[in-house]
Amino acid sequence: MAQQLPSPEVDEPPYAVVEEDGESPVYYRLPDETVTFAGRSAFGFGVPWHTGEDKKVRFSADVYLGAAMQVSRTDPFGFLAEAGYSYVHGTQHWFAAGIGPAWMQLGPREVEARPSGRYSLAVVPHALVGEVDGRFAYGGRVSLIAQWMIIGVEVAYQAARVEGREGLRHEMQLKFTPNYMMGMDL
Repeated sequence: MAQQLPSPEVDEPPYAVVEEDGESPVYYRLPDETVTFAGRSAFGFGVPWHTGEDKKVRFSADVYLGAAMQVSRTDPFGFLAEAGYSYVHGTQHWFAAGIGPAWMQLGPREVEARPSGRYSLAVVPHALVGEVDGRFAYGGRVSLIAQWMIIGVEVAYQAARVEGREGLRHEMQLKFTPNYMMGMDL
């Protein structure tokens, strides 16, 4: 039988009680993503439906830089602000700038790892200034952007007034957005 050695009793210090003022300690381990760089490119096609004009489906490409801003680290609601260049093959060159509501990185959140299965949604109205068929033009575009990880789709409606032409030039666009939208970790 094993012999028991005497050991002195150790007084443990009293436990410190920490009261959180707000969120649980997990909140403090969340990455600070309230304002992040946002960049995206988009490739697809535009389909005009205005009257009395060429109605060919044309290649379209955009490049944007901006910022994604969340209300708080735990709230997915925020804003996407972006500005950049938009091109429609052979006819349109635009400077586009806009800001709109965004729901960023929705889905399950992994505190100490990169996002997994995350998606983002944004509705961004853009102001447009540029040229159509060599003529000065201005207008607006409303984009619905949906993204899962690094794969996304943009559906947009565009209306523009072209110098020397009557009425508005209407167009729908469908684009693939393959990269780093809304500052998501890659």
